[in-house]
Amino acid sequence: MKLLPLLTAVTNALYKPTFTEEPAQIIQAVVGETVNLTCRVEGESKPNKNLVQWVKGSLALGFPPIARDRYVQLIGPDDYSLQIADVQLSDEDDFECQITPHGMRSQVGKLEIITPPKTVDVTPVDKKIRITRDGEREVLEVVEGVPTRLRCIATDSKPRTNVTWQINGDQLEAQSSISGDLLLTTVSELTLIPQKSHHNQAVSCFAINDALPEPIQQLAYLNVQTTPEVSVELVEDTVYEGDALKAKCNAVANPPVQSYKWFVNDRPLDFDSETIELEDISYALDQAQITCQATNAIGSSTGSKSIGVKYLPRITQLEEAIIANKSDPFELICEASGNPAPQITWLNENGEVISNNAILGFDAINYNHFGAYSCHAQNELGEAVVGTNISIRGTPFIRSPMDQASPVLKCDFVAEPKADFVQIVNLDTNDVVFQSSELEGMTGVEVKLEEGNYECRVNNALGLSSSQIVLSPKVLAAGTRIGIVSAVMLILIILVIGALIKLRFFAREHRLKLANNDNESQYDREDNRMNHDISFPFPISAPIPAQASFTDKNRLSLLRSSSDSDEPDSEHQTHHHYHMHHHHQLNQTVSEKVLMIVPSGSSDNGSTGRSAHDDGYGTESGSNQKVHTVSSNSDSSNSDYEVNVPSLSSSRPFGEKESKICVIWDDETTYEPAKYSLQMSRARSVSHV
Repeated sequence: MKLLPLLTAVTNALYKPTFTEEPAQIIQAVVGETVNLTCRVEGESKPNKNLVQWVKGSLALGFPPIARDRYVQLIGPDDYSLQIADVQLSDEDDFECQITPHGMRSQVGKLEIITPPKTVDVTPVDKKIRITRDGEREVLEVVEGVPTRLRCIATDSKPRTNVTWQINGDQLEAQSSISGDLLLTTVSELTLIPQKSHHNQAVSCFAINDALPEPIQQLAYLNVQTTPEVSVELVEDTVYEGDALKAKCNAVANPPVQSYKWFVNDRPLDFDSETIELEDISYALDQAQITCQATNAIGSSTGSKSIGVKYLPRITQLEEAIIANKSDPFELICEASGNPAPQITWLNENGEVISNNAILGFDAINYNHFGAYSCHAQNELGEAVVGTNISIRGTPFIRSPMDQASPVLKCDFVAEPKADFVQIVNLDTNDVVFQSSELEGMTGVEVKLEEGNYECRVNNALGLSSSQIVLSPKVLAAGTRIGIVSAVMLILIILVIGALIKLRFFAREHRLKLANNDNESQYDREDNRMNHDISFPFPISAPIPAQASFTDKNRLSLLRSSSDSDEPDSEHQTHHHYHMHHHHQLNQTVSEKVLMIVPSGSSDNGSTGRSAHDDGYGTESGSNQKVHTVSSNSDSSNSDYEVNVPSLSSSRPFGEKESKICVIWDDETTYEPAKYSLQMSRARSVSHV
């Protein structure tokens, strides 16, 4: 019995196993996992359950099989590792592998047991925030712009859980707190100010723990409720004065709009609908703000738009009468409105443009600036005109001309303050011929006086003014004289032009037309005739002696055309004698001017008496042949002569033929052409009618 211990001691001395692998210093395991604590020994050839045992903390677990559930130790021959299944927090401790027979100990391995957070949740701090679900989504109803506190809680974790926040990919800042001993709870609180862009977006809480293969993400979707987003839309951006203005209120809201209100420049309108129509829009609303207020369950908001009203210019400020101090700088200001903006123009009382600015300035105003002025404001729609009068404060200003025509002397004046007396003095006699102090509302006096030199004196509170006036005989004014001369010259020019036109376009002679009456209807008026203009030194009764008259034996008769029978008819001759005397006083009138007497019997070209060389157009070749001569031995009895008398001819209706006069003398009378000198002044073409 004593030998066994000795033998063991000798064996131990001769053989000593060694550790080839020892437990790691830190072994981390997640609750529920299986962990392996490594212990490998070299030197054994076969399994030996009594060689190695594990120590947990200060407590030896004993040789295998270990009496603890979930604990299993291997027995070699080289691997003596310890396996712990479904590790729990209670398994966490220091573990050591010992080769008990040899008294050998491995390094201590620290077994750390970790656990992920039991729950991760996002909740609002304010209990008034309503939480709804949309399928699997949790929705928080928040209000735009109202600070919202959200919490993300990760419970019962080991080690502590880190929590982060994100929205739309943006990292958010939050405050965290830790509680617990072995198991820790992390509370992270986020203060969020919701924006419209957050609507239907998710706020993400990320729980990060070593026991988690990846962070846990919890989502809370936001239903961002807002006051309405309002804008005003005008059907027409610009309207004309008097037209209707139509507007629409565009409102985007969550929750929906419940009511509308309308304002113009903060003045409420009697409308509560989404669209409105303002009738007969006033020019005063130009550039006014039309505002729509939309209200929902969250609140109210407004939108506005500027109104454009096109209207005629309106002059808003200009005094009707202005008094200025003489020699002072002075300004007239014309304020006008209009759309489009009007152009301002100043005119004086003569209608002359004196300024194109709203301000009409005078460096030193004087009496020359007295009078009426008008401000004109004009745009594309029309014009507005307002007048004013400038009065000059000072001694009176006498406006009458120094040269006047008798018998009335005029003394016109301007006075501010008003004149208290007017006096007219005859400078030739130094007598006061007129004086008056009753001048209320008067700007001048008229006095009937004789010619002479006078002085008009006007006085007011600031002093006396005078002007010499010469009263002369009344003559036509220079302007009137110039006007009369101009009118006379114009009339002369018109007369000259008329004469030229007449010479150019009207005939220079008239034809005598003797229309046959009913008693002469049997005579043929279809004969051709030739017109001549010949001046004779003898009367129409030639070749009858000048002393002959209608009572003589030689009588003047009218026959038919020279183409008719050459046989004279005494009855016809008697009738024609009467006709010539009754209608034309031929013995008197025709003697003044006779174109031609042509013996038809001597004509070689027919009864018309046309010359062989007559071209019918009054040319030299024709007119030179118009005078026919008759030889003394020709048969002159009952000879026919055609006579055209231009001085008795009158214009005839279109288409009416012209009659011709044939002069015949008896056989007893002989034609003596040598006795008379025929002078042809002019010959015109022969007309056939």
